[in-house]
Amino acid sequence: MNLLALLLTAAALGAAPSDVRAAGDTPAKADYGPIKVLKQPPPPPYPEKAKAARIQGVVIVQVAINPEGVPTRAQTLEGPRELRPAAEAYVMQWRFEPALKDGKPVHARFKVTVPFRLDPK
Repeated sequence: MNLLALLLTAAALGAAPSDVRAAGDTPAKADYGPIKVLKQPPPPPYPEKAKAARIQGVVIVQVAINPEGVPTRAQTLEGPRELRPAAEAYVMQWRFEPALKDGKPVHARFKVTVPFRLDPK
């Protein structure tokens, strides 16, 4: 599985400043473009059932972060069902640079793309 290909720019994630939501789902204008990753753990193990069934694909996860950049919620928007729990758990281990509104850290949410690829046999 090659997770180094994760896309984390606002344009690629659809997290343009107008799409950022503050706490309470109130639209907020943000002072940032790309969401910077401060900590990305090693890729998780491939889910065994998905591996045995040769299930591959991309999981799109919406992640909410607190003002410290720590994920507080991860919800799959699309992707193979067998891969969703692994993608959500993986994204919850990341740490991000805080999103800013008027120069102050705020809650935010955005999309992360997590690809799952098996080596060809």
